[in-house]
Amino acid sequence: MIPDREAGARLDNRQTELLDAFIDSVDRGAAEIFVGRQKELKKISSRLSMLRRRCTDPVFREAPGADMTLVFQGAPGAGKSALLANIGNMWRLKRGDGPSTATLAADSLLFPFDRLLATIAAKLPDKNLADRLQGSPVMLLIDEIQSVADGEMTLERRQNFTINLRRLHDADHGLPIFPIFAGLANSADLLRDVGQLTRLSYDAETTLGRFVEETSTELFHRFAENHLSSAMPPPETLEAWKRAMLRDSQGWPMHCRNFLLALADAIKEQDWRPAAADLDEVRMRAARLRCDYYGDRMREPLKEREELLSTILEEMECWEPMGREAIIREIREANRKARSDSQIEEDWRWTLPDGVTAEHAFDAMLRSGIVQKFDKYTFACPIPSLAGHVSAMAACPSATLHYAVVRADPDGTAKALERRPNQEARAKLLHANDTRGRTPLILAAETGLFPLVELLAEFEADLPDNLRDASHADVREKTALDHAEDERARDVLRDLVTRPRL
Repeated sequence: MIPDREAGARLDNRQTELLDAFIDSVDRGAAEIFVGRQKELKKISSRLSMLRRRCTDPVFREAPGADMTLVFQGAPGAGKSALLANIGNMWRLKRGDGPSTATLAADSLLFPFDRLLATIAAKLPDKNLADRLQGSPVMLLIDEIQSVADGEMTLERRQNFTINLRRLHDADHGLPIFPIFAGLANSADLLRDVGQLTRLSYDAETTLGRFVEETSTELFHRFAENHLSSAMPPPETLEAWKRAMLRDSQGWPMHCRNFLLALADAIKEQDWRPAAADLDEVRMRAARLRCDYYGDRMREPLKEREELLSTILEEMECWEPMGREAIIREIREANRKARSDSQIEEDWRWTLPDGVTAEHAFDAMLRSGIVQKFDKYTFACPIPSLAGHVSAMAACPSATLHYAVVRADPDGTAKALERRPNQEARAKLLHANDTRGRTPLILAAETGLFPLVELLAEFEADLPDNLRDASHADVREKTALDHAEDERARDVLRDLVTRPRL
């Protein structure tokens, strides 16, 4: 495709390379775009100072309970991996006797301790553990710590896990290793319960949350300055992009990344001309990435159980946050009702798999990041759009209209309707509700994707008067027009609602 002359300037070779590298790696831990988390980085610096003192001060070295461990936890996409990557990037650039970093897979903690030390040594620049650990701290970065509990651990591997965690934490091996773990919101509990780290210091665990607006804005401007400055689009274009990212990401770091990735892809397709990127297409690409990400989080035994999950999450939204036992009761009750309902008794998507208890389901929701700790005793769904996604998917046992809309797929949306043989069948599909009472048109308006709103409104307008229902309201008594924020969408929906009946 050859852009118009009005499409704006083309990025220079250096910045096309940088943007291409961003598309390939999406390294959110890279220093040029890493933002926020200053409190967490300050805590790491404080721990490093303690470790240096422990290496040089004999009195401090003998003090019991080094309490070196840090745990960064949070829901999927909260930026845990980016934080660890940034730590690794920062210290790899340092010289002299400063700390080194070694990044290990969580499975390494199931090795015998001697093999674990050898694995750490292999990750260090000089590959010599004995020399490297003579007073020079090593930050040991271990991500996805919860993955070790996804399967059943043998007794031997569980013992290795416990021994390794305690020795690394207590530093009774005499080596200056500073372990930093990252994982889902129950990771600190895993370290305590399975690893028996009962002496985690009061500030050892930190739960990462969403970005405030200022941090998301800083991320956007860093991306633009580092990747687009040789062909910067007009200020009004940048402002529109930024507003869209803030709206669609809800401050969630992973969704910020998805938007920037979609933007970078769109720019590349326009022959590296930033001003030629179509914002509607960028937002729909980002929505598909978000949808794929949520789909990947659904793990057994709840995979493809969106109907059951949606019922539970809707109840949690009404009474959030909830205690563990209250959520388990809701799971048990939703499962009981589904099994006793003659209309859905054959539909396994509404029920727990045979042999899976409500307690198992709660643990699976924790491991998937569908719920996380709100405070010491209660839990909540951490990402509002995740609950909305699950609700929409609950209406999609096959390739239906809700599925095409939640996937931000205009072609799939049109095909789903065109396959219907008559107007009555199309009307039934257009007016089907998900578990939040949302029709496909309401769902499109809620997500703010104008091409989908426009397309669905056209199909709705083509229905005969007696089949049209553009004023349908969801369970919160909001219509598509109530949800629409884009002025173009509001104009289309106003016209649809006020269209005279013949």
